[in-house]
Amino acid sequence: SMVGRRLLLCGLYYFAYNECGFRVLDKLSPVSQAVANAAKRLVILFFAVVFLGEEASGRKLVGAGVAIAGVTSYSFARLRADAHARAKAKKAS
Repeated sequence: SMVGRRLLLCGLYYFAYNECGFRVLDKLSPVSQAVANAAKRLVILFFAVVFLGEEASGRKLVGAGVAIAGVTSYSFARLRADAHARAKAKKAS
């Protein structure tokens, strides 16, 4: 049936998306991963506006900007805290 084929195709595309994502992440440093994650969010928003016809109101753009800035800031803060903890543990031993 048409629904079954579309469901299978959707599953295959999602599998390929995840596989590519993990292969790329294996090649990147933690900081690059955080930047790539923020960039991915921007690309998804762009495609939602362009291809899905979502309205890009000022309110939505501000909300998306705040969310992306928050996630990116958290990622960098977490990386800095992890690096500090590793340095402290290495110094103690």
